[in-house]
Amino acid sequence: MSTHRFRIGQSGLCICLSENAKTGLSLNSGFDTCSPSKLCPSICYCKRRPAADVGPGMSNNSPITWQTQQAMYSANSLALRAFVGTDEASAHALAEKMADLLHRRHNGQLRINGQGDLIAGTVRLIVLLAQNDVLCWGFTRKPGMLHLLRKAGRGLSHVRRPFFHGSVDASTTKGVLDCLRGETRRLNGQPTLAAAVLAGTPNHSGQVSLEALAARRWIDSIDGLRVVFGYHGSGGKTVLGHPLECPATRGDAVVCADCRRCYGES
Repeated sequence: MSTHRFRIGQSGLCICLSENAKTGLSLNSGFDTCSPSKLCPSICYCKRRPAADVGPGMSNNSPITWQTQQAMYSANSLALRAFVGTDEASAHALAEKMADLLHRRHNGQLRINGQGDLIAGTVRLIVLLAQNDVLCWGFTRKPGMLHLLRKAGRGLSHVRRPFFHGSVDASTTKGVLDCLRGETRRLNGQPTLAAAVLAGTPNHSGQVSLEALAARRWIDSIDGLRVVFGYHGSGGKTVLGHPLECPATRGDAVVCADCRRCYGES
């Protein structure tokens, strides 16, 4: 997992982008930016889970859990909070340098919130990147941040408007789900939700479990659902057998730039 650093003006703070083969370049932040549901601790693929504590299927020691990566994401949280008050010249300079890399390396797109969630500094950066023809896409559990993003991004061209899914699971309250549905509709033109599902024991067989079949009843009850993610970690994955299932987390040989559903293009 490689890293690209962008210094904020003359400060000692940097905003760092991570890179991996599946998603390309990502902006991740610390857990302190999250607004977790009750199920988040059980389904979050960014949490390290030793097999001795949770069993082989639920274990996870993938690179995103490593101490060096987690330290960088926490530093990103600090830098993004400082970015809110950064002067215009320094903020625009950082966004232009970041956009240049994104256009050279990843067709002008950036995944937001592989870990973490939106805060005001992230919203400011997303809008500046959009002004430099970068598509920012990702997931959030915060309706208020989607509202802020929509207001801050007024006047952006349709092609490079940010595209975000509201992230939900079985413990998401009806009030939050309704707010996410409404804010994504106003941002994207239609309700756009992503469901995280923990069903059955993760394994590497690619078989659909009885628990996953039962979970499909809950999945099919959600209006505005666009993509479904089963549990996925280094210890295994759950295959849901649902038509909206993410092909990459299911185990298909595909990367986000091939599918492009989470970009809002399919």
